[in-house]
Amino acid sequence: MVSSDHKVSDLSKEYSITPSLLYKWRREFKSETGAFKDEATLVLEKENRELKKALKDAQEERDILKKAV
Repeated sequence: MVSSDHKVSDLSKEYSITPSLLYKWRREFKSETGAFKDEATLVLEKENRELKKALKDAQEERDILKKAV
């Protein structure tokens, strides 16, 4: 709800939660290793980062070889 159009102040009043706690939860939700992510999600995100790096390395190597030819 915080990431949508709802205001933190309105949500904190509605649910009797301090705004700082809502901001903390939002930060954890958006972080890579936050408390809201399960082990499977963390493994998939790590694999995704590794694959993106491998792709970038392969593209750079391809570009170097193209220039050499």
